[in-house]
Amino acid sequence: MKHHAEELSGTLYSRRDLYAIRATSSRLSTVLSQLIRAVRPGVSGVDLNAYALHLLREHGLESALRGYQGFPGVVAISPDSTAAHGIPDDSALNEGSIVSLDMGVRRNGWHADAALTVPVGTISRGRAELIRAAHACCRAGIRVIRAGCDVAEIGAAVRAEAARRGVTLVSVCGGHGVGRSLHEPPHYRYDDMPHGLVLRRGNVITVEPVITGGPDELMIAADGHSMITMSGRDCAQFEYTVYVDENGPVVLTE
Repeated sequence: MKHHAEELSGTLYSRRDLYAIRATSSRLSTVLSQLIRAVRPGVSGVDLNAYALHLLREHGLESALRGYQGFPGVVAISPDSTAAHGIPDDSALNEGSIVSLDMGVRRNGWHADAALTVPVGTISRGRAELIRAAHACCRAGIRVIRAGCDVAEIGAAVRAEAARRGVTLVSVCGGHGVGRSLHEPPHYRYDDMPHGLVLRRGNVITVEPVITGGPDELMIAADGHSMITMSGRDCAQFEYTVYVDENGPVVLTE
């Protein structure tokens, strides 16, 4: 049982490992900060994917997303009602939309994962509030992280912030460990899951709740990857790679 529990709680990475993961994470943050400058009305997913690939090469990174479970792009591009895993296509982004950009990368065998949601041109107050709520929910989950934290505490913090802001969590989306692999234990969700999975110093995890405006269900689009809301409600997401330390979280993808 102890061996099984260790597998569930994930790999413990050393301070030396942390240096390597931080180097990958820092480069990913730079790539995303440059990529969002290209987001504007009329730009297609194909255009953004090509630019993202250029940026990855420029910063010495490889895509860990392309080819993962058959995903064709180096960046998931999820506009409006697409909750996650949007495939880059030739559809142009529309003025007033919002779009989430999600990238997983590796460098020298070390991985990092991050996402953010940005406006396309000028957006409505409601969409701007949804983006702010998604960021606040993600940060609320990060704040409770420390060695000895049950992952259910992350979910509780995210849910409390969502309730305070009048938004809803997309329950099927969760976080995961990251390090030598893009996705590794611990795997967890933000709904009211049972307690018992405790984080330890040296875990590296993602916090990545997806937020929408009200209760909803998701379906897989015809492309086999994109997850979209059945009601057509907008979604927003932020994701950070976080190291678990004794006294709190160390956010690696700022």
